[in-house]
Amino acid sequence: MKFSAAMTLFYVLSLVPIFQHTLSLAAIADAQVSSAILNSLGEKSHVTGATIWAGENAIITVLPACTAIELLWFFFAVIMSFPSSFARKVPGVLAGVALLVILNLGRVTSLYFIGVHFPGLFDTAHEELWGVVLTLATIALCVLWIGWARRDDRFEFHAGK
Repeated sequence: MKFSAAMTLFYVLSLVPIFQHTLSLAAIADAQVSSAILNSLGEKSHVTGATIWAGENAIITVLPACTAIELLWFFFAVIMSFPSSFARKVPGVLAGVALLVILNLGRVTSLYFIGVHFPGLFDTAHEELWGVVLTLATIALCVLWIGWARRDDRFEFHAGK
């Protein structure tokens, strides 16, 4: 019930204009960070809004949905609804969200690189490969955290005897 309520809250909030504005700002930040990573790797990219350019060609526009917010919220909802102590939830949320954000930045960065150097693979990488990778990574992080949280809870239970 807690998980369903958390996901319902996400979809209700996603209809609120301030939420959409915040996601637009996150998309711009993702584009800027990805461009900085690309430039450190020798690419000559620049950003206008949430669009990453190679010279005069727009290569990728990071949309609000491209911030992986839905997967981040899913991960957060799993952890917060799982019966475990708050002390277990905090490091799980911090580590998992950080890993998913880094993975998503890797996605945006790689899609730019693919768009510039292998444009024929862009649609496949964007629509098929990365969606599966991010989804599986989110599920894997949930499973790993649950295993970690349950292991530590059992240790505390037995240690108290």
